[in-house]
Amino acid sequence: MLRAQIHVTDQLDVKRTYDLKGAAVIAFERKFGKSIQEFAENPFMEHIMFLAYECVRRENRHDGLSFDEWVELDHTVDLEADNDPLPEAPTPTS
Repeated sequence: MLRAQIHVTDQLDVKRTYDLKGAAVIAFERKFGKSIQEFAENPFMEHIMFLAYECVRRENRHDGLSFDEWVELDHTVDLEADNDPLPEAPTPTS
């Protein structure tokens, strides 16, 4: 499973970091019709920007803008991904 953080820097040079979580991932999969694993193998800039927008929107920091309007503001967005988030084997619970 992909584990990732998205760093968004706005026009005022304020940087915020978001963990990529379920609701934003589901919104991505619904919008683009592809799994997050497919995204990890071949990321498009639009996909990265959409995930960033979803994270920002879910914290109500998007100023009421649509995705297309928000993209026009030229935020700086960086994706930091870890395709192997489990350094150890999971421990059985039963």
